[in-house]
Amino acid sequence: MMKCKTAILILIIAISPNVYSDSLNDLIEDARKKPYNAPTLAKLAQAYRKQKQYGNSIRLYQRCIELAPEKEKYYLYLSSVYNRIENPQKAKTILQVGLSNNNNSPTLTKKLASTLYKLGDYSNAITNYQKAIAMQKNKKPSTRLFTGI
Repeated sequence: MMKCKTAILILIIAISPNVYSDSLNDLIEDARKKPYNAPTLAKLAQAYRKQKQYGNSIRLYQRCIELAPEKEKYYLYLSSVYNRIENPQKAKTILQVGLSNNNNSPTLTKKLASTLYKLGDYSNAITNYQKAIAMQKNKKPSTRLFTGI
């Protein structure tokens, strides 16, 4: 018996218009064949993001996180979509969940700091930037962490 979330995912893929390029159609076909393969779903989510189909992109990235919660990149991608659609509060929540699964991730911590800054939580943003710098033990601390605010 197919799980409800997988059925919804397959439905999203199935109803996608056929007006996309061959590469997107190839990604849709791959996702139909491999609905439990997070990297395949992430590629399709990225294609939807480029097409500005953010709802489909969000659902696919959420599925990637369900399939591979240890992979920090899926949290980063999903938070990026939320930031793009001007929902930094959702991005913050996703990053916090990601940090609960990958608590030594300087990348997630840096992204959380940037999101906190967008939300106007400057004190916590600075704290998280400092944590991110401290986590980069083998790397030279970079002021680049503070750019793009």
